[in-house]
Amino acid sequence: MWGSKKNVAVAGATTLISSDTVVVGDLRFSGNLDVEGLVQGNIVAHPDKEALLRIIGKGRVEGEIRVPSVVINGEVKGSEPRLSRKA
Repeated sequence: MWGSKKNVAVAGATTLISSDTVVVGDLRFSGNLDVEGLVQGNIVAHPDKEALLRIIGKGRVEGEIRVPSVVINGEVKGSEPRLSRKA
């Protein structure tokens, strides 16, 4: 999933990385992850769980992204996101 869809979410909790936050290191998550700040590291979804990454506004990820669903309205520096699918 690419682009700008409002009200997109999956079941589970939502984690917010706010605009004044910098995370250095890899993140592993399930549910919803909203990035408004900077992540310097890889973002990976837990296997066999629903996960949605939203990079919002001036949000930025510098690293590899491996999640089932991604909405990018910010910036990604690194490899093109790999969308993992359940078999």
